[in-house]
Amino acid sequence: MPPPSAEQKTISELQTLCSDDDSPWQVNFQAILNSLAILESLQPRFSLVDSSRPWSLKATRLTKWLASDPAFSSFSGGLDIVDDLSPDKGHRGVRKRSKVEKGDVLMRVPLTCMMTTETAIESHELGPLVEQPALSFLNQVPLILLGLHLLIEHAKCLEAEAEEMANALADPKSGDDTAAFLEIPRSAAILDGRTSDEILSHKAHIHAEKAKLSRPQQLPLQPTTLNSKLHPWGSRFRAFIACLPESTAIIKNCPSWLMADYQLLGDSSLGQNAARYTRDLVRGYIKVYSMFSEHCSVRGLEHHLTWAHWKWVFCVILSRKNLMPGRSGSLHQTLCPLYDMVNHEPGEITAFFSNEHGGIELSARRDFSAGDEILMSYGDRSASDLTMLQGFFVDDEGAVDNATVKLSIKTVAEDPLAPIRVKMLQNLKICAISPGDSVKLICSRSKVTNEAEEEREVKGEEKDVKTGEYALVLPNIFCTFCRIAALDKPSLTQALRLVQSVHTACGDSSCTDPPGKHSHSHNHSHSHGGDACSHSHGGGEDNQPLALPFVNDENEKAAVSLAEVWLKQALERILPEPELHGLAATPQTKVLMAYLRGQQSLLREALLDVKGLWERSLLNK
Repeated sequence: MPPPSAEQKTISELQTLCSDDDSPWQVNFQAILNSLAILESLQPRFSLVDSSRPWSLKATRLTKWLASDPAFSSFSGGLDIVDDLSPDKGHRGVRKRSKVEKGDVLMRVPLTCMMTTETAIESHELGPLVEQPALSFLNQVPLILLGLHLLIEHAKCLEAEAEEMANALADPKSGDDTAAFLEIPRSAAILDGRTSDEILSHKAHIHAEKAKLSRPQQLPLQPTTLNSKLHPWGSRFRAFIACLPESTAIIKNCPSWLMADYQLLGDSSLGQNAARYTRDLVRGYIKVYSMFSEHCSVRGLEHHLTWAHWKWVFCVILSRKNLMPGRSGSLHQTLCPLYDMVNHEPGEITAFFSNEHGGIELSARRDFSAGDEILMSYGDRSASDLTMLQGFFVDDEGAVDNATVKLSIKTVAEDPLAPIRVKMLQNLKICAISPGDSVKLICSRSKVTNEAEEEREVKGEEKDVKTGEYALVLPNIFCTFCRIAALDKPSLTQALRLVQSVHTACGDSSCTDPPGKHSHSHNHSHSHGGDACSHSHGGGEDNQPLALPFVNDENEKAAVSLAEVWLKQALERILPEPELHGLAATPQTKVLMAYLRGQQSLLREALLDVKGLWERSLLNK
């Protein structure tokens, strides 16, 4: 057996790093990013489809391709796909030529134009593979299946483009329009560093492959190795793929972030969640890389299955994917041409799947003048999700936003009353925490959704946990935590009596049990990276966190001081001054700086809210 190549060694190192959950996440992630940089230097250079063609031609081809489907409709006046928007708006978008009123239908895009996990299973390359037991996991991880589908379709486009260039170089007067806009000398290196002679050789190879496959057919599968190959006629999605962003720096979502970006985010939830997301993408790449090395092959794909290509694929997918019903009626992860080029503004969702027309239908959420860029709402998503997945930050008062505040209970050595404080937090259903532990609370301008929480609720899971992170709308729960943490011994005795009287009034005999032990179908925990704080949501008044009543003036003043300390510490952790100097002004960094400024604004609002609440409590005591 030949010794492993440098590429294979780096893949093996990455696999070890991605399985290490014990090291501090920033140290571990720095090593992962370093290995990825080495891997990119060892693998073939990533290139894009039709990169030398002008945008106007690519946009025209996409419009014509969509219009060739009888079910597609952009309605009277038509739509223009443009790339002359300001960088802050994402460069590219869609304009309407005529005036639009609120409620008017802007476009209908049929399923037949979409790239989905359903079309992946039906494809010439993946179809024979996903049915095999060794590769059955692809059906269980739809995002990896869609990512592999896009990567293969993109590779087919590159192969077809190579043949077009070879035709243009061999016979500039052949009638193909390729030569008209390429205008590249015969001796130039125009694709992946290949010279014109290499491209002509590639053309001969393509024709030889076509002769072997006079019509689409599945290749015989061997017991140990599953074989397929790139379809020699290219991809039917080429017009769509050619209009996708040219680089990950344009998309600006988390797979494209550098270590400096993660350091800028510090120990924030966004930084840790984005690092986990990217690490999972690396794990997915390693699994697919190993799959094609050990279990199967798609001939012609060898030079395209690189980390740079995989990263670009998932930057595209994370920023554009939608969940839509397929032709079978089941839901599929989907990339929807044209529709996914419409940019976002906060507001109500006006896009819905139409069973009548068999596709997505987008209506105007407000009036637009002729020539205006049309905009749509991506839904009620948090600023951290938009920053991490879409690669932009919405600076809008109505946007869902959140920031993390770190609270703590002292150790028993520092505070002999710590066990009683912990018991009160449990009794009031605030959180389960031990002396000496800290808890991260997310203060929110609006609501905060949490996918992990929703999944546990669906499964009916309940978990008794000690510390971590949960959704919090300031100021009530935060004020109660601060009051409990600031109580002196006489006040603590008084507060315990108040809590007991509240429990008696509520008829809650179970409230002495820690959260997570209540027998309630809607009691569940948020869990992020192993740290979680149990928190009850919904399900009736008997399952809601209870506020600690006013105790006395001195305790209120101490609680105010403690709240200010914790909020100011949270502010100081965001954009510390020494870190501001020397930062490269990359597109990703600009988005993250805007996000962090939004967090600062929210924490200042929270500080004012907390002060206001205590002022009212002192007046109404």
